[in-house]
Amino acid sequence: MEIKLALPGCKKKEPLLYWDMDNGTEHNSIPIIEKKENLSVKTIEHAPELKITKIINGGTYIELKWEPLKDVFCYNVYYSTDKVKYKFTSKVTDASCRIEKLECDTRYFIKIKYSYNGKNYKDNLSITDIKTRKLNAYEEIFGTKTICVNTAESVDKPIMSAMNMAKGLMKYDVVSFDIFDTLILRPFAKPYDLFILVGHKLDIMDFCELRIKAENKAREYAKMTRGNSEVTIYDIYKIIENETGVPMSIGIKTEFQVEQDLCYANPYMQRVYELVKYQGKKIVICSDMYYPKEMMEQLLNKCGYFGYEDVIVSCDYNCTKRNGGLYGLLKEKYDNLVHIGDNEISDIQMAEKAGIANVYYPNVNKKGNKYRAENMSYLVGSAYKGIVNAHLHNGTKEYTPYYEMGFTYAGLYVFGFCQWIHKILMEQGIKKVLFLAREGDIYQKVFDLCYDDIKTEYVLWSRVPVAKTIVEKNRHPFLLQLVHHKANAIYKSKITTLFERIGIGLLLQYLPEYRINEEEYLTPDNEKVIERLMIEHWDEICQCYENDKNSVKEYIKTVIGNDKEVAVVDVGWSGNNVLQIKYLVEKEFKFDCKVKCLLAATRNVNDTYMAGMMQDSQVDTYIFFQYV
Repeated sequence: MEIKLALPGCKKKEPLLYWDMDNGTEHNSIPIIEKKENLSVKTIEHAPELKITKIINGGTYIELKWEPLKDVFCYNVYYSTDKVKYKFTSKVTDASCRIEKLECDTRYFIKIKYSYNGKNYKDNLSITDIKTRKLNAYEEIFGTKTICVNTAESVDKPIMSAMNMAKGLMKYDVVSFDIFDTLILRPFAKPYDLFILVGHKLDIMDFCELRIKAENKAREYAKMTRGNSEVTIYDIYKIIENETGVPMSIGIKTEFQVEQDLCYANPYMQRVYELVKYQGKKIVICSDMYYPKEMMEQLLNKCGYFGYEDVIVSCDYNCTKRNGGLYGLLKEKYDNLVHIGDNEISDIQMAEKAGIANVYYPNVNKKGNKYRAENMSYLVGSAYKGIVNAHLHNGTKEYTPYYEMGFTYAGLYVFGFCQWIHKILMEQGIKKVLFLAREGDIYQKVFDLCYDDIKTEYVLWSRVPVAKTIVEKNRHPFLLQLVHHKANAIYKSKITTLFERIGIGLLLQYLPEYRINEEEYLTPDNEKVIERLMIEHWDEICQCYENDKNSVKEYIKTVIGNDKEVAVVDVGWSGNNVLQIKYLVEKEFKFDCKVKCLLAATRNVNDTYMAGMMQDSQVDTYIFFQYV
């Protein structure tokens, strides 16, 4: 892929530099351009030099990084296509950006502007002809999110310990904290997703959108009548009352109760807070928010924050951190102060502009969202992202890749699977569940930790004994598992060794009749000959496994005990293991017991028998299935 770097005003046919993306390095299967000394552009005369250090082409997103320009306050990033004119995508301060929700296999033009004051912008660099790559089959299904390989996401851009941050604040007399996403966290990836629950409690359709629009209307009216856009929660719900008929007092009470129920203290920042308070520092809390001081104090106290000097909220003063007004108030009241927050503009740039020392605390969702799964149900997906991001990226602790795999994926799956199993057992009055080896080991351990009202057994089971015990009923599993799969395996088996291992050594005497040498390996070339040998001596194979069948019968009888109904659990996928236990118990051995089959998931293996069993509800599947 070709990238052309061109100056503003230059003709597209005269690019300044070409770079072949196809020769870039690989990172998580995404092409990357690492820093190159010659990958730089000078713009109009006297403009500063800007060096691109990295470009990541993610198919549905593009990431850019460049060396920061001296004294630049912020950068605006724009993109366009052949059909769409330039549109603003983001304002950034850290010389990097991520443009998301792009079309794959599409040509994009990207322009970066810079500003020394946040108001007047100058063109610096146009990057043209970046064509997003095509997605592979995996990405088409699961998206293009970053996946950590051989590392943990919690160690990505780690922040200093809470103790070290507190030590760095000791030289100041007053410490000012931002509230949301700094002292207090919400369990959502986006703060306004909380409005979905508020709407549910108020029983108002599309309340989330209505609530967002009401706030925008209130701000527009305030700007028009007072000259600033600061509003209170009362202003917002006055509009909602007019549009829905829900009394303002009920709406406000409901929303704030949901906030109190769900918001919680950031463990990292709470530790910093307590350390500076213990050292006798004055603490001020400063926030751009529509909740007035008395409501913010209730929320802070509920989350365990006490002992602060004051709470300064934008809606009480008709000015904000973002426009610098609240920082002016802070400077009038306090000397030698420092402000801590997660917003690069409101908490860092504007504090810096006001001459106030500042400390940036990375937003947990901004750090973690690039790792989170896509295409989840909206509310659950937002809650999942918010909770996982806060836990892994708040800075309290760095975790191992194994812990993160369990916390972000495996734990949710196994716990949910066990809940589902227990629910079915309770509904159907089943008092014992059999977990099949090998995945059943972890399922049983988690199930036993959660529930003590169901008996469990870990059952040693595999495809080979399944194939052996049903040879009289169905030859197919035996021939499939022990002939076809072995013949097509990477590591081949010597025929004589294979026959001995699977207990049919008596059939070796027939090899000469089928022109098979004892030193031959089982391969696709002689697979059909071996299959014919077995079929023509099937009665002898059945006789070889008579003792095995009796051993299996006694073993199953032992694990079932006196129960008249049991459930059998396996991970998947074709369901052969659980279905064959059901067949052996109910039909072959004729035990006085019914078997319920439960699978984590299934896949389509053209097994019409399995499809029929699912239609008949004799097999239930937890996550997904493709049969019906």
